[in-house]
Amino acid sequence: MIDVVRAATIAALAGLLGAAPAVADPSDNDDGWSVDEPPGDWHKVSIDTEEFTWSDVDVSPDGRHLVFHMLGDIYRVAIDGGEAEALTSGIAWHFQP
Repeated sequence: MIDVVRAATIAALAGLLGAAPAVADPSDNDDGWSVDEPPGDWHKVSIDTEEFTWSDVDVSPDGRHLVFHMLGDIYRVAIDGGEAEALTSGIAWHFQP
């Protein structure tokens, strides 16, 4: 009896493991939607700030810059301070410099 149960269990597991996973194929995107070009009306908004929270910050390998993300873009600023330079931009979310 145990061998029958074991054989049935193995057969069931083999069937599950052999089944193709249900993963979306990016080439099946019929509507042409892109995170970089979503539908709708978009407006640019300029933000000038000297502070931010909830950000990852790192020091560049040469020790001359701080790199951080804010509001979905990655920036670089001299280690001594100054004006930050955007390294990424656009609607896609960039983080973890």
